[in-house]
Amino acid sequence: MEELDVDRVHLALRDDYRGGEFPRITALDVVLENLSIDSRLGRRPIKLSLHGQLDGGGSFKVEASLDYRQKPALREYKIELKGIDLPPFADFYAASLPVRVELGKLTLSAKLTLEGDAVRVENNALLENLQLKPQADSILGLDPLTSAKVIEGLNRYGSEYPIVFGFPIDGSASAPQFHWEKPLLETAQQGLMLLGRRELNRYIDRLGLRILDLEKLETSEVPLQEGFA
Repeated sequence: MEELDVDRVHLALRDDYRGGEFPRITALDVVLENLSIDSRLGRRPIKLSLHGQLDGGGSFKVEASLDYRQKPALREYKIELKGIDLPPFADFYAASLPVRVELGKLTLSAKLTLEGDAVRVENNALLENLQLKPQADSILGLDPLTSAKVIEGLNRYGSEYPIVFGFPIDGSASAPQFHWEKPLLETAQQGLMLLGRRELNRYIDRLGLRILDLEKLETSEVPLQEGFA
């Protein structure tokens, strides 16, 4: 199959595990190319392109290139999210994040490359009007008091400025490691500085020490793409 083009697909997603529904998706311009019964014998990589928008605002774009003709197989994914309203997706990330997004919009650009079991990722994220509510007493390996100040700092910074960051992802495809703690702690530290109260100085210093510890673990910084810079 050289090309399959589908226009106007409507998707309604329901969470049967926890109950509730996600925002409806209107997917536009679904294109599938170079599909063969045995993908190892195809003349070109399989390609998938999906452009869509969410009811209530926000859009997304997903592109995938899957090449099984070589060993190890090479898979590339590009994801772009623009202005996605995060609160309606709370159930989607509730099991993996210690916070709940009360307010905020996400714009994300990411490229994921899988070669065999090795994973390489480039990503940049923009969070606008971010307001969080803690779901646990302790987050990011910090004591409860410092954890509460991290949320306070993020909310203070997010109420005035967009939060822009990229974070390294490494490890294997079966067990990727997401190193997003450092940029969020840096933002929380800046938020506490904006609050400017003397009693916050010790928490600002604690976050600084934690950031230094994370810098020793992470091997690289993520350069921001032009649109995010």
